[in-house]
Amino acid sequence: EGSIRNNIISLVLTLVNAILISQIVARFSLVTIRSFLPFFIFFFLIICWEPCHATYQSHIALTLFILALFQFLDIYHDPHPVEKIFLGTFFLGTAGLFLNELIFIIPICWLGFIIFQCFTLRTFLASLIGLICPWIIYSAIYYFICPDISFPDLFHYNLKWELGLSGLSTGSIIYITTLSIILIISRSEERRVGK
Repeated sequence: EGSIRNNIISLVLTLVNAILISQIVARFSLVTIRSFLPFFIFFFLIICWEPCHATYQSHIALTLFILALFQFLDIYHDPHPVEKIFLGTFFLGTAGLFLNELIFIIPICWLGFIIFQCFTLRTFLASLIGLICPWIIYSAIYYFICPDISFPDLFHYNLKWELGLSGLSTGSIIYITTLSIILIISRSEERRVGK
């Protein structure tokens, strides 16, 4: 019963994320021609990879990450980007509650702010406050639910850095190969259209 519920939640979130990806591609003109392919490729790859079916927390983190991208891409040529930077890092901080490794994207975001020429002390502080706020709210709720817990027990990091094909299943290898082929075809098609 729990597995069926997780699969249904994952399917709904996959549809939402595919629609959001299509919207972000269309809104910010990431592809020169209008196409249904971003939706189809994302949906196809997620549906075909079985480990994604039951991990709805990762889909929630992806939804929050895409919402953060909407905010970050919207700051280009914005004279007052502080609110959007706060919201974007707030979404990233909330996604980091589900997938801790996403916090390491924040320095890359700061590089993006420098490229967009909007990196100031105010935007830096807004990004830090936006990142910390979800963790403060989480800590407060957790502390009120379990007041006898110690502070280090509030945060559980399970960071594993592994590179190599030995631990991958056959399905994962097929998935990575398919994704690589799609990326190569997309890149070569983009060069062809550019000429």
